[in-house]
Formats: sequence, C-alpha cells, structure tokens
Amino acid sequence: MTHSLVSQLRFTRSEFMRGVKGVSDDDARKRLLPMNCISWNIGHLTWQEQRYFLRFGQGKMLLPEIDRSFANGAPAITPSLDEVLSAWRPITSATDPWLDTLTSSKLEQHVISNGKQIAYKHGNLLQRVIYHYWYHIGENLAIRQQLGHKRLPQFVGAIDSKAPYRPESKRANDNLRELSMTNNVTLRDVTESDLPILFEQQLDPEATAMAVFPSRDRESFMKHWAKIMVDESVILKTILFNGQVAGSIVSWEQSGEREIGYWLGREFWGKELQQKHWLNMLVS
Repeated sequence: MTHSLVSQLRFTRSEFMRGVKGVSDDDARKRLLPMNCISWNIGHLTWQEQRYFLRFGQGKMLLPEIDRSFANGAPAITPSLDEVLSAWRPITSATDPWLDTLTSSKLEQHVISNGKQIAYKHGNLLQRVIYHYWYHIGENLAIRQQLGHKRLPQFVGAIDSKAPYRPESKRANDNLRELSMTNNVTLRDVTESDLPILFEQQLDPEATAMAVFPSRDRESFMKHWAKIMVDESVILKTILFNGQVAGSIVSWEQSGEREIGYWLGREFWGKELQQKHWLNMLVS
C-alpha cells in the first residue's frame, strides 16, 4: 500500500497543476514583483523533486539544467511554460517508483548526501515538498488574481476521494511490507498466483492438527481469501524463502486487539525460517 504521505504528495501535485491549467505562456512568464512568475514556480518545484527524490533518494540527476536554473537563490528568470512543464513531467514520473517503496521506517532514515549523513530524514523532505507545493499554489492563484483571471479553481479539490485520511492502524501494513530480515526470508503482498500453493499447504493433515484449525475445500478457501484480500483491516503477506512461497502471515483485529498468525508449508519446517526473529517482532 502506498504510504499516506505519498498519496498526499500526489494529490498536492494534481492540485498544483489544476491551479495553472489554462494559463497562457505569456501570463505564465509575467513577473509581478516581488513574486516570481508562475513558470518559474513550476521549475522551482521541479528542482526540489529532483533534488530530494532523485538525487537524495536514488543518487540520480535527470536534468542538470533544472538544478542550475531553479535552485534556491538562483537568479530570477521567466522561462517558457512549455520548458518547465517538459521538465516537471519526466522528473515527477521518475520519482514515482521510488516513492512507492517508501514505508514509515524508511521515512525515518537520515538522508545521505555526498557520502555523509545529514540532519534531514526522508520523511522531513517529503513533508517539505508537500508544504512547498501548497505555498506556491497560493502564490500562483494570487498572481492569477492580479492578472485578472476569472473562474479560478477552488481548493482543496477532491481530497476525500483522492487522498483520504487513513488511520494509523492501517499503516501497520507498512511495517510488514518492508520486513526482509535476511537474504533468505522476505515478505510481500499476497497475489492470486500464490493461492493454489497456499491452498495445498493448508490441506496438510499434520499441519491442521498442530494448528488445531481445519482445512478448507478449494471453493471455501478461494471465497475466504477473496474476501480477506479486499478487507482493509486485514494485513496479508506471503512468506518467501529463497524466492519460494513458503507460507503466509496474517494480522487482523479482534475485540479491539490486533491478532497475528502464520502458516508454513511442511517442506519449510525445521529450516532457519521458523527461528528468525522477524516472527517475534511481528507477534510483539
């Protein structure tokens, strides 16, 4: 699941672009002192996304000219609207795969710049970009008002459907999603292709006896999993051992408490998998 702050960033981006929709190139380049022009503001946010999410996040620099022209303290310029939009689109697209990997614990990690740890954490930078966008959304709308534009967009648009509030309990999925305690053991989201394997594993009579839980026939099993896979209160993960589907782990809420359980295929019993401390961490 995408981290809620990333969802907020993407909604903020869409509102930023909504705020400049329909602006002509001439108006985008007009500077009303002491403010910068609209096109410069777009380039400036492009610079920040590239700096924070490509350079600091991934060690990449897609468009060096953006870094030179739109940094904090750079000389004021009035670039064409097409120029800055042609930079904003590929840079934001390039950041998205990395943003999708962010979890709460990754956002707690300090940024590495030029081989050294700096004071900022990735979560700090993500928040700074979000708030920076909103600052310039207001500035761009003020410029448009001064230019006499009519029928300006109202904010904040469809936030309840595009970036709704998510309770903290749902973020527990982040902690499970990123757990990878060894090179051998990893957890990932359950896919439909996992279900036939998980079905066969739960048929094992010795396993059901140990779990004191009866197996399900195929139809009942598939119906049950189809239901819980779309239940946002349930956290489901496939356990991989050396890339093989070893079992599953599930967490659900019951009587106000979060419960957890896991199932391993018999061929993985007795391996280091069962002794790994990630199980203890999940239970705790």
